[in-house]
Amino acid sequence: WMGLVSEALDEDDYALAQKAAEKGEAAALRRKDPALLEQAKSLKEQARTLLKEFKAVEDSFRRLKEAPEDPAASEAVGRFLCFTRELWSRGLPFLSRAADPALQAAAQADLAAAPAAGDLWWDWAEKQGAKTVREAARLRAAGSYERALSGLLEPERVRAEKRMKTVYDATGGGPPGNLAAAKAGASITGGIAPGVLIDGVVTGHTGSTGFAYAAFP
Repeated sequence: WMGLVSEALDEDDYALAQKAAEKGEAAALRRKDPALLEQAKSLKEQARTLLKEFKAVEDSFRRLKEAPEDPAASEAVGRFLCFTRELWSRGLPFLSRAADPALQAAAQADLAAAPAAGDLWWDWAEKQGAKTVREAARLRAAGSYERALSGLLEPERVRAEKRMKTVYDATGGGPPGNLAAAKAGASITGGIAPGVLIDGVVTGHTGSTGFAYAAFP
């Protein structure tokens, strides 16, 4: 059932994900497995929350089928995918067409891997009232700074490093990468998945047990 929940989430079928999680909870109760029950309850709550969030932007998904360039719909869908689902590769193209000019500029710079992406994300984040959105944008800024760091001049590099430290200290993690994961105290176990990059900042992953499954240097 956990696989079904994951597949349903990947296909944006949040109603099915919730039903599958509920069945998983019932199965865990029958098995009297506390650990499995806790995981099932967590997945059910996550699926319920995502279904609620999705319903708020469902019309925007439909609108984009008729008008793919619609700025308001693009922003709503992009925000959902990036800040709620943390699916940045899917969400960034939508945000690059957002109605908010500053958000659009940050997403476009991010897609182009431009050195300015870090500052654009940071400046946009500072104007956001929602804590989860602000923190997600700051984390994205930190990743952009990390990629651009070697090419920055001294004043910009120092500012970028200070901002990165602020973000990573707050999240309890570190910069992306396998070595960063080791420094952050990540536990590596389970099967090997070649080519998978472990992130030093691990938050919001569906079904996460706190362990990373991948090849480790």
